[in-house]
Amino acid sequence: MTTISSLKCGLFALAAGLMATSASAQLITTLTSTSQGWYNSDGDTSLPTGNYLVGSVEGVSFNNFFVFDRSADPLLASVEIRKATLELFIPQNLLDFGGSYFSTDANDTGALFSLYKFEGDKAALKDGTGGFSAFADLGADAGGIFGSRAVSSADNVPGALITVDLTAYFLDYINTLGGEFVLGGALSNPNDAATDAEFMFGYSENSPMASLRLEFVAVPEPSTYGLIGAGVLGLLVWRRRSVKAANKR
Repeated sequence: MTTISSLKCGLFALAAGLMATSASAQLITTLTSTSQGWYNSDGDTSLPTGNYLVGSVEGVSFNNFFVFDRSADPLLASVEIRKATLELFIPQNLLDFGGSYFSTDANDTGALFSLYKFEGDKAALKDGTGGFSAFADLGADAGGIFGSRAVSSADNVPGALITVDLTAYFLDYINTLGGEFVLGGALSNPNDAATDAEFMFGYSENSPMASLRLEFVAVPEPSTYGLIGAGVLGLLVWRRRSVKAANKR
């Protein structure tokens, strides 16, 4: 009996370890934006070019957007996302302004790029008919922000990535979704003077699509636990029969 009891303890410990390992496996996947661009305070849009400039130019403000679809990746069908990071490319072609981040203020120290939940008409946003309503919704959310990052001329490295770690507010949001969602972006305190400009991601129409890097925990299906349990039970039965057969000899 002592042998069987020891075996039971060992097998159950093994099963518990296997289940704990399976339940805590941290996996990573990346979603690619299906559409991106900007809307400005005049109601114009960059679609279909995909330019995602954000900020202000000669008194006109620009908010950008990035569309993602969680259902595009089967791995995300029934998992809890624990961490998310938006990855945006600094354009390769920085042309005459000397950088993706630009300001006419000689004393400029940068700005804050923030991300928000878009709750407007996604179809109109994507087909270019969102107008001023889309612009306004891309740069505001009473519930909070999805993430933010300081940007400045120090970020003007062609082809480099600008990364924004997303907040718990975003994680709560995406873990309730099964399909498409939109991240809206705005630059804080852009210079609205008619002759001035302050913007980020200029000349981005030829850049790769934005990426959303997601880390999640793979939760085993109930059948996985059933298989582990059946295996443990089978080993116990086999061991018990072996002991009984040995005692009869």
